[in-house]
Amino acid sequence: MLKGILRPRWPMVAVTIVAISLLTGFILAGCGNKTQEVATPEKTEPVMANEQNGWAVCAYDGMIMKKAGMGATAEYQGKTLYFCTEDHKAKFMADPEKYQRTWQAFGDDISFNILPIGEHIVSLEEMGMKMQAPPNTTHHITLCAMGPGDMPVKDLMVKATLTAPNGKVSNFDLPLAQDEKHYAANANLSETGEYQAAVALESNGETETHDFTFVVRE
Repeated sequence: MLKGILRPRWPMVAVTIVAISLLTGFILAGCGNKTQEVATPEKTEPVMANEQNGWAVCAYDGMIMKKAGMGATAEYQGKTLYFCTEDHKAKFMADPEKYQRTWQAFGDDISFNILPIGEHIVSLEEMGMKMQAPPNTTHHITLCAMGPGDMPVKDLMVKATLTAPNGKVSNFDLPLAQDEKHYAANANLSETGEYQAAVALESNGETETHDFTFVVRE
């Protein structure tokens, strides 16, 4: 009796294999249909640099605002510059070299603004803020780094070295400002004439330095 139970029944096995094969085919066909019905997701276009939803730097005082909120624009050296107000635009266009230097570092657009402390205080008052001139301060310096999509970069270490016309060297850091959109520091640039500047930006262990000159007239 035991041998009869253990003996294979080939006809039954064959039928079972055929049935399983057919069932598997139906299942796979069903899965294939479902896969074809899944819609291909639409590609999301990256945010481009000049759209109104991005941020912009006022070329006059280094303040950052939404582009849509800027009060004026101007074409200068093939670029569109933004300004908080028409008055800022007029002051900048009268003497662009006095206020701003620009370059690129780590693929970001860098803006370095040098503003006499008196003009900086007036700019703050125009925005409803009050400030007294700090002691031993003649200028307010800001640095802005704009990344992809015109978004402010806020993970930099910024150091500046300024050499006055009389040879005096000043080293200082530009920490991230309270609004977390720009870097700023006050400086005593009491000597009039041409200054040598070296600005070092550090990001993820790498450093890029940019050298330039600027003139203090007051």
